[in-house]
Amino acid sequence: MYFHDEKQRHAVCRALLATIGRADLWTETGPTEDAERLDEADGTDFEERDRALFRLVWDLHHPHRGPRVTLNDLRFKLSAVPQLAVLRLLLAYASRGSRGVDVWLSEVEQVTHLDAEQLDGQLLGRIDAPFGANHAIAILDAARRSPDADDK
Repeated sequence: MYFHDEKQRHAVCRALLATIGRADLWTETGPTEDAERLDEADGTDFEERDRALFRLVWDLHHPHRGPRVTLNDLRFKLSAVPQLAVLRLLLAYASRGSRGVDVWLSEVEQVTHLDAEQLDGQLLGRIDAPFGANHAIAILDAARRSPDADDK
């Protein structure tokens, strides 16, 4: 995923962590010392569902390290609110590149206030219908592509 600049990258990382109540681990300039300590421990202090999101944040922060989160992690290990935030981020990026990420950043706070228990029941029960594996792979592939020329 390509970002306008490091400020946007850090804003995305912080916003994703906010979906699990851990925005305190990231600042406008990058990860905190606590986040770095948790990364060195591979996020083992987190519950499994939160660990997948934490690893995704680090994948976005250090894409050269290679991914530690799989499609199955995104589909089955995330709780509903982070899952919805990640899916919306991927769709925003796939449709408009880093400009879509700006729109996502302006709207992501709404996702963090949704009723997690209600969403878990609705999303996890229907994840394969509207967002099957083939669609998810297509979105991830689009997110890996370089940005459009007008988005640089």
